[in-house]
Amino acid sequence: LRGNLAEYSDLGLQSLLTNIKYGIEWLDLIPIINSDRTTVLLDSLNECPIQFYENCLLDIAQLKALIPNAKFIISSRESHAFEDEAFSTIEIQSLSKDKQIDFLENYLGHDCNDAQVLQKKLINSNKSTIFMGNPILLRMVVWLHTDNQNIPNGLAELYSRFLKGWFDREKAKIVSRGESIKWSFDEFREILAELAFNLKNHGRTYCSLDFAKD
Repeated sequence: LRGNLAEYSDLGLQSLLTNIKYGIEWLDLIPIINSDRTTVLLDSLNECPIQFYENCLLDIAQLKALIPNAKFIISSRESHAFEDEAFSTIEIQSLSKDKQIDFLENYLGHDCNDAQVLQKKLINSNKSTIFMGNPILLRMVVWLHTDNQNIPNGLAELYSRFLKGWFDREKAKIVSRGESIKWSFDEFREILAELAFNLKNHGRTYCSLDFAKD
């Protein structure tokens, strides 16, 4: 459940979060927030309107006290760090070259030489800045590397090859159980594309099983 604090107003967090849920009453929203299946992301604290900033901090503390079992994530820039003993702090840092090596080693069985080889391949490719600064993309590149594949030429190729590899692995599992697979890879990719389109069309940032079935 995401609330954009850049849109925070004198109406408070209750109004912000209930508007997200398309008019659901606050008393009905509390058990949803208190469930172990829901995390509340209060995004961009640093973008909260300055005239409401102090009220927003108080509102967050009161909401945490009201629903103590709720899971909250508050994102902000260092200039507006949220300091509260009730919340743990995670600092997100850029992937420097040394951190890239540590990251690669972690997913390559702590093989320093292999990590350095892959880092050099990435540096020498024309897409290194796209992949090396993003841990998710870098993890996908690592998988392709361990599968003895070349560095992709761009994001589209990276996604396509990674998805094809995942599909082939899952297909092999199904076949090994003596079952037949329902879709070809092209059909599977079309289904994902349709799901992505409908998620965007409905303003959703996640895909539940019920939404996918519908």
